[in-house]
Amino acid sequence: GFVLTEPKVYGRDKEEDEIVKILINNRVTEHFNLKIWVCVSDDFDEKKLIKAIVESIEGKSLGDMDLAPLQKKLQELLNGKRYFLVLDDVWNEDQEKWANLRAVLKIGASGASILITTRLEKIGSIMGTLQLYQLSNLSQEDCWLLFKQRAFGDKPKQVLNLWKSEGDCEEMWGVPLAAKTLGGLYASRGRVNGNM
Repeated sequence: GFVLTEPKVYGRDKEEDEIVKILINNRVTEHFNLKIWVCVSDDFDEKKLIKAIVESIEGKSLGDMDLAPLQKKLQELLNGKRYFLVLDDVWNEDQEKWANLRAVLKIGASGASILITTRLEKIGSIMGTLQLYQLSNLSQEDCWLLFKQRAFGDKPKQVLNLWKSEGDCEEMWGVPLAAKTLGGLYASRGRVNGNM
């Protein structure tokens, strides 16, 4: 079946869109029995993560369970299945925790795949990544577009003139999170000052 929880990719919207397109592509759908997307973030807790994966597969909330029964349930769900698991926004560098999770996930069929998104290159080596893709910073143009989208949304073009220039985008250093944050702050400031 097709399982995809709400994606929460921190970074460039273009890359998020590309990953989602891959996940819903017919060839991918036919190739994988399960497609799962889980946001990990910096609070790595094996029990919470396994529970989130199980809930994503089953499409329903689980009550409180101990780690061992959760691991067993996940292995039952993945056993013999070719799955595609996206572990999004991974920050934890504790190799032992990842080794435990990898052991649980190895039950899938040949061709099961795990895609990890992270801002830390070291995570790839900890996870035993076969191939690492390093993404560069956003171009100034893309950074500016992301800022404008966040700051002004669908507002009339005149409102866009309130911002000094694209040169102000240099402060964001091509980092999507900075563009979104500054855009959000600008939008809030505009609402407070009655400019929006």
